[in-house]
Amino acid sequence: MKLYYGLTNYHLLCSILHKYIYNMNEKAIFVASQGILQNRMDILKQLKIFDEVYYLEDKFIEKNYMDVLKDGSSKAQIENVMQKFTKEYEKILPFNLNNISDIYLNADHGLFGIYILNKKCPYIYIEDGRGIYSKWQTLDKLLYIKNHGVCILCRYYNAYGRSNLVKKRYISFDSQTSGYNFENCYDFDINNLLDKLTNNKLNKILNLFNVKERYDNTYRSALILTQRFSTYKMLSENDCIRLYKLLSEIFAKNYKIYLKPHPADKCDYSTEFSNAIILDKEMPSELIRFSVKDKFDLGIATFSSSIFSLKPYINKIIDIDETIINFVANKEMLLKYLNSKKYL
Repeated sequence: MKLYYGLTNYHLLCSILHKYIYNMNEKAIFVASQGILQNRMDILKQLKIFDEVYYLEDKFIEKNYMDVLKDGSSKAQIENVMQKFTKEYEKILPFNLNNISDIYLNADHGLFGIYILNKKCPYIYIEDGRGIYSKWQTLDKLLYIKNHGVCILCRYYNAYGRSNLVKKRYISFDSQTSGYNFENCYDFDINNLLDKLTNNKLNKILNLFNVKERYDNTYRSALILTQRFSTYKMLSENDCIRLYKLLSEIFAKNYKIYLKPHPADKCDYSTEFSNAIILDKEMPSELIRFSVKDKFDLGIATFSSSIFSLKPYINKIIDIDETIINFVANKEMLLKYLNSKKYL
């Protein structure tokens, strides 16, 4: 039995694609935890892509044990926390690891991933986001803000696909940092894998993520992908909305706007983008091409890996790094910043 683990819709998509392409005739389990996939579990079971589907309610374990860890926590303190954590975590596991032949972790930084690292189980790493394997510091920075104790453990165990326990790494080669070590790495390009699927398999994926409407974007169009700045309290919700409104005015004033919020973005863009088409935020960005008829003329994103999955379907991409959050106060400041960074 194979086991796949993930935290996000993107992880679920990657797990399904890997199962379809590499393990089609193998029995497999999909395991999710920590919220965002909980509402997807029932339909995933109905589609019978995996033989077994489980959602682990593990947030309370993180709160009870990992929140005590600090930057200066000693090895003894970390090991003590992990001993208690492991004992509690095994109480909620609905399967026996001894029956699993291969473990595929889209998120070795998730609680089940940390459990696997602590148990010293060899595993196969599937990249958390396009290009993030060689840019793991980006993920580490966000995790530090969101789950401080979990981040400390990820550093302790060399998570993010860097552990010696990793047998293989499935990553997108064309999105990695130049010159990065590709030892034990295999190219995992979402677009190519989607194109290999039969109609039946593709339709199951589209059904799972509720991808139905086919928008006609033949008119001059721009796609905006938001980031979860407000969720991580890097910006207020109002400033976050203001940021994307300003970007749309600066780069796409006379374009038809399609706005796709990040799955973890809690901002309501409906008022400021009343004339835009707001795409379902739960849909993985890699499936947007099945919601529209033609290529976008322009793609605008901030601090995004997903935008580069859409590169074949966008004529021009503008991806702005996270330092943009320091220049949201007014349009003049933002223009100066964009000009200094050569975005204009």
